Amino acid sequence: NENKKSLTLRALPRKPCKVLLNSLNLLYQQLDELYNKPAEEATLEFLLTDYDLIYGRRKQLELEIQEAFLRFMACTLKGYRSYLMPITQAPSETTTDLSSLFNLQGFLKSRDRTNQKFYTLLTKTQLFTQFIEECSFVSDRQSSLEFFDGCVEK
Repeated sequence: NENKKSLTLRALPRKPCKVLLNSLNLLYQQLDELYNKPAEEATLEFLLTDYDLIYGRRKQLELEIQEAFLRFMACTLKGYRSYLMPITQAPSETTTDLSSLFNLQGFLKSRDRTNQKFYTLLTKTQLFTQFIEECSFVSDRQSSLEFFDGCVEK
């Protein structure tokens, strides 16, 4: 696909991308240290203690990776709520269409011109459409959306 070929790091919003890459590089270094330590004498007690330590640290690093991507998405979508359109009728095929739920052109115009390709591709994804639908209608993911909105506001 032509869009995939030309999408590079430069297409991403600069500051959020820089923060994401810095976070991921630091986490990569920590993971590398965790898994590539010099081998010590392997007593059973050491192996069990080391396993618990490594497993716990690995879980912590996984959460930190998720947090880095959450910060990236919260930064890139900042202000999205102001482009949600009011719902004027009961859900149907036409009312759940993205164009009746979200002012896409207004949102795209509000973003930096240098990142238009990224935002255009992002807003064409099924995930973005589903996200807007869940923001617009009562969803079983309401608490997750409230959490995300709290992150966007920070």
